[in-house]
Amino acid sequence: MGRNRLALKLGTDPTLPRRRFGWAIGPMLAGKPAIEVDAKWAGWRSTYGYVGDVAHALALAAVHPGATGRTYNAGPAETPDHAAWAERFAGAIGWRGKLRHAAREDVPPPLRGALDGLDLSYPLVIDTSRIRAELDYAEITPPDEALAQTLSDERAHAPS
Repeated sequence: MGRNRLALKLGTDPTLPRRRFGWAIGPMLAGKPAIEVDAKWAGWRSTYGYVGDVAHALALAAVHPGATGRTYNAGPAETPDHAAWAERFAGAIGWRGKLRHAAREDVPPPLRGALDGLDLSYPLVIDTSRIRAELDYAEITPPDEALAQTLSDERAHAPS
């Protein structure tokens, strides 16, 4: 599936296919009183790295003499579920709405269609211990700053 088609299925702007948290941030910024989300999706864990931190990991692996011929995973050490991400964004935005767990058939499209294509039985969590141990990698962006930058970018690209 091409990037633009996937972006459309996830309900994001197809010209901006990397809006990983648009499902939560968009409704929060719009002041929606509730977000209906599939219960399995809310509890699903997937590794999401802040772009500056992932770039730092790539640069470190590219120039570190001990990295030659090695393969590394980049991402945060901890992997919260989607409900925890929504709570973080809600706190930063000041959103007081509710994240409601719904049956899949009650989740509004287009998110429902995107969820139908995912197997949420398995978390998509990567182990970043090798890059941390071998290259002494650590995130360079404080978590609050990464969150604020993500929100700033979402606000800048929010529909008018």
